[in-house]
Amino acid sequence: MKNEPLNIVCYGTENCEKDLEFFYDNLVLFCPENFNLHYFSINYNSNIERPNLQQHNFFTNKKFKRAFFYKPFVILKSMTEISSDNFIYMDLDIMLTNKFDSSYLFDLISESITPLSPNHFWENPFKFYDDIKVNLGEKLSEITNTVRCNKYVQACLVVYNRNHFEFLTDWISLINNTEILDIAYDDEEIYNTLLWKNNQIKTLGYVCVSSGAIQIDNMDDIQSIVKSHEKFEKCEFNKSFFTIQNNFYKNLEINNIMLFHGIKL
Repeated sequence: MKNEPLNIVCYGTENCEKDLEFFYDNLVLFCPENFNLHYFSINYNSNIERPNLQQHNFFTNKKFKRAFFYKPFVILKSMTEISSDNFIYMDLDIMLTNKFDSSYLFDLISESITPLSPNHFWENPFKFYDDIKVNLGEKLSEITNTVRCNKYVQACLVVYNRNHFEFLTDWISLINNTEILDIAYDDEEIYNTLLWKNNQIKTLGYVCVSSGAIQIDNMDDIQSIVKSHEKFEKCEFNKSFFTIQNNFYKNLEINNIMLFHGIKL
């Protein structure tokens, strides 16, 4: 591993300036590694200036029903604008812990044919279509002739390198497909379907805890995730805070948690 700063990639629209400030400030407080934060501003110019924060503009005519569909476009663009072999994409609503270790994550993707992400806290996330419960990925798998072969993962963290260029272009192609986009709940559902299409059986494991999986002192999800991070840094976080009782809960090792996800301002 080269002795170079960690390159973290993120993006946002013009209403994300406060989220960017919060994300950056928490990286400074909690990231145990030297880093460069690359922020891609979608169709606007960001006014945030900080040390090691590099601004990138991404002006596009593309309009999506949800901003997270820009994700693979930003990730691919990062390869052309950042001089590095390895990258980590993060959503702005993430807080790292003192257990964060990019070398461990990059080792996991070194021979991977696709980017990798952490296990989702639900084994089968679902939504309702006309009052019918359908697991996310099922309809897209039917359309793309794909068989699910792995756990569902969270796209809040995507670890990737230059060998994953083809995967990223395929991800973008699916998002550009109107039939796919009309059915997809979010970028994460398309991402998972494409991982299965590539017969990917690896993940980053149980390194991410998200809001919706825990509750502390009867707090709501937003307050609870911040409180969870606070307790983790004090070595006070434990499994009694989890509201789910599934394999995520059973297989999670507390000392392996690298990030908390779901911070809302």
